[in-house]
Amino acid sequence: MPPPKKDRRYAIFFISDLHSEHLHKPTYDMYLQHAQYVRQSNIDVITVIGGDYLDAAFLMKKKNPLYKQHLKNMSGIDEYFVANAEKEICWGNKRLDEIQIVSDITIFMEGNHDWRYREFMNTDCPHNYRHNFDLDKQLRLEERNISFIWYNDWLDIGEHLSFTHGMYHGNTALQKHHQNCGYRNVVFGHIHQASSKSFHSRGRLSMAWSNPCMSTLNPEYIKNSDNNWSNGYTEIIMRETGMFNLSQHVCIDNEIHLPCGMILRA
Repeated sequence: MPPPKKDRRYAIFFISDLHSEHLHKPTYDMYLQHAQYVRQSNIDVITVIGGDYLDAAFLMKKKNPLYKQHLKNMSGIDEYFVANAEKEICWGNKRLDEIQIVSDITIFMEGNHDWRYREFMNTDCPHNYRHNFDLDKQLRLEERNISFIWYNDWLDIGEHLSFTHGMYHGNTALQKHHQNCGYRNVVFGHIHQASSKSFHSRGRLSMAWSNPCMSTLNPEYIKNSDNNWSNGYTEIIMRETGMFNLSQHVCIDNEIHLPCGMILRA
């Protein structure tokens, strides 16, 4: 995707890891407020949904005992797999309706949780039911004019900035994502924390940022374990040269304080 045309700017909002029913709604609502405010300032808004938009816990093969139990009979396909997919995809379409109201362009990146739909569709799902798990079709992405980026692929905007969902954890995640995108500036989700690291490599300075999440910080599946997650999103103002200014907005006590002095509240 090219940088903006002459005398124009993009505002890119990178939101990731909503995890459907685990959505932290205050953070999500503040993103909508922020994007709407920027769009009213005659700046084109691009929202990049950075993966794990849906949670798809019901499609976990190893950690969900109900998976094999319901796969054994056709009634389980309808009553468990299709019913859960319809509920989650309904949630996804409602949120896309809201996101597209405040965005001129919306891009959907598949995360490892979203990928569970594709894996199930291509493996255990009976052929006649495959269409129920095709996210591209069920979320009406083509109809909505939303580009779809497959899991682990990259989205490049201009010559200096890349996005991906993310595939690494741990202390080396920032470095590994930076290396794998070709030593460009990179923003990724997946690890649910706001952090960054700068690199001076091949004669130039570049950075990697991990994005805070939009899911609750203590969902049931992590069983109250300690974590370094944070709620928020990334905002990027890109100029016609392809250079940009980046800010990460972290939600604390259901508030986000913007550099301009504006305070967003849920």
